Formats: sequence, structure tokens, C-alpha cells
Amino acid sequence: MNEKKYLTLKKIIIGITLALSLSLVIFSYYYLFYAAYNTAGEKYGLTFEEVVQLWGEKPVYFIDAREPEFFKNNYYRIREAVNIRVTDIERVADIQEALQLDEQEAAEALFILICFEGATTKFKAIDLSSPNIKFLKGGIESLISRFYEGSKPFILSISCHYSDFSKNEFIDKEVINRFIDIIRSKGIQLEGRGIEALNTLLKNTNLYDIWQEKNFYADSETENLISTLAYKSNHLRNKAFIELAPDERKKIKNLNRVLLDNIYLQEVPLKHFYIYQSFLYGIREHEFSINVEKAIQLLNSDKTKFIDTRSEPEFTFSFAGSFLLDSWPADRYKIEFQNLINFRDSNIILIAEDRGDFFIRSMLLIQRMVRELDFEVEQFSILFGKSRELKIAANSNPN
Repeated sequence: MNEKKYLTLKKIIIGITLALSLSLVIFSYYYLFYAAYNTAGEKYGLTFEEVVQLWGEKPVYFIDAREPEFFKNNYYRIREAVNIRVTDIERVADIQEALQLDEQEAAEALFILICFEGATTKFKAIDLSSPNIKFLKGGIESLISRFYEGSKPFILSISCHYSDFSKNEFIDKEVINRFIDIIRSKGIQLEGRGIEALNTLLKNTNLYDIWQEKNFYADSETENLISTLAYKSNHLRNKAFIELAPDERKKIKNLNRVLLDNIYLQEVPLKHFYIYQSFLYGIREHEFSINVEKAIQLLNSDKTKFIDTRSEPEFTFSFAGSFLLDSWPADRYKIEFQNLINFRDSNIILIAEDRGDFFIRSMLLIQRMVRELDFEVEQFSILFGKSRELKIAANSNPN
């Protein structure tokens, strides 16, 4: 072997060795990172059963960290949860301030963060690294598979340490007043309007008797819960609410809250939220999908605006701005959202790669742009799962 071939072979061997060494370093880094991540996840994660075991030991607050639409419409959530977007939680004090707790109350409490599948709140719990902050493993999805079959909506009643209605539970005042009108139509006396009227009704010690007299419907799971709460409050329902001790008042309010929640689920969603359902789950009312060939043809169109809603993109697009509505802090979101009004005369193509991008980001962004910025549904299309093909076409056609 001559010297030239020897040097060439030597360079090849050195290159392969360096490449293998670099690959080993990268693999080791990611292995250690994910090992540490999973270990931290075990430290800060709790299953539903583990949460149940902690009841009574300390005050438990559920923080639903999803976007407001998924919380306010009362679909798939824990009744006692408070909605604080995950991007608005940068420190434990943000939760303390939102719940209006003093230092002592916050120190004694346990905060359970909840999202769809547990991944988003897992990162947040690890980031906060507080013994008072945990996340629900598996998120809302774990509760759906545990308590309900199919896509049946539910409000899971945990019956913790509070039960008053809050304005944050409803998308607007119209829904609150619609709820009140339905309650009255059922023969239940209710004075006034708004949240205050609902919370006054929670103090009615005779509400369960009215419920039985009117023979209201409840599914078997809810009926069992109502029976249990009614049994625990049986000796209290012949007294005036003002005569009851704080713990006794809580039993009455918990029972009444479940009764009213059941009326809400049976009546309000079917009559008020069908548009919301078609937007986020059914999507049969309008076909949003666009094939990649058509999207490529529109790359250079002045009448088309591409918006990238992918949460974890491998690459970016020079022609499409990112819009991460569930990742940006509230201040940045408001600015970026208002800027979208500049494209009200354009056709909008949203780029989505996975189910989360599609349902949680693209469909939710469409809903908000239609509702708040006066866009038309027909202006929107979604390119789903074809971002790589779009990137290749854009690179080959730089103009």
C-alpha cells in the first residue's frame, strides 16, 4: 500500500472514529437527560389514586392548566379545578396569587397541575421544583379512560374543600343566565341573576328534596355520588343554612353543587355548545383539510397566509410565522393575536403535524379568530402531517 492510500485510509478511520465518538456522546447526553427527566417526573407526578389518598391530609387545589375554552365549556374537567394557563405559571407565587392564598395557606396546600395527557404539566412541575406542586399523571385523558367510555362529557366531582360557582367556569354571562333560566324551568325557585344567584341556591337545604320530588335524571355514577352526599347531609337538611356549622354548610353545598352540575350537563351543552363541539371535535360542519399539492401551489400567493402551529418543529418556514397559543405568556399572546387582524382579507393555511397541533392549536386558533377578529370559517384550511413535504417544495422553489 503506497503512502497516499495509507493516509487516505487513515483519515477515513479517524473520521469514522470521531463520528462514532460524537454519536456516543450525543446518545449518552440524551439518555442521561431523559433518565433525569423521567426520574423527576416520578418525583413530581401523582396518579389519581395517589391524589385520593392525600385528601384530608392537606388542602388540595386542582389547577387546570389548559386553554380557557377547554375549561370554561365544562367538558372533561374536574369540577373543583381553577383554570390557570400553564404559560401563566412561572413561579409558585403565581398560583398563590390566583387563588388568593396567604403564605401560610400556600405552604400547607398541595397544587395538582392538570393538562390533557400530563406531558405539559410534567415539564412545568419539574421546572417549578416545589414539594407543593405535583402533576396528574396521564392528565384528563387518564380520567376519561378510567371513568367514562367513548367521548361522553363529564365533570368529575372530587368534592374537596370548596364548591362555590365561579365566573371562570362559564364562557360568558349569557351561558350563566341560560343556566339560571333552565333551573327555573325545572320548577326550582331562584331569585336574581348571575353567579351570586347560583351561589345563593347552593345554600338551599331543601334542594335535594326538590330534586327527588321532580324525579330528575342522573346517570348511575352521578346517582351514586348524589346518594352518598345526601346520606352524609341527611340530618342537616331540616335546618336553616345559617344555623349550620362551617363543616355542615360544606356538606350541603357539595351536595347541591353536584345536583346543579348534573342539570347543567344534561341541558346546557346540548343547546349552547354544539358550535364549539363541531369546531374542536366533530369538524364535520366544515372540511378544513387541504392536500399538500394544493398548499404548494399557494406558496407564492399574495392572498394566502401560512401560520405554523406546530409545538415542536424540527425546522422552521421562512414564509410562515409561528403561533403557539398554548406556549406564549399572556402578554405576548395578546400582541401576536391582534396582529393577525392584518390578514383578515387572506386565506389562512395552518400547518399542523400531530393531533395536539390539530385540535389544541389549529382548531382553537380558528375558533378565536372567527369569534374575536371576525374572520370567516371558509377562510381557513389545515395542512396536517405534511410539513416536511411542504419544506422540500419551498426549498426547491425559493421564489
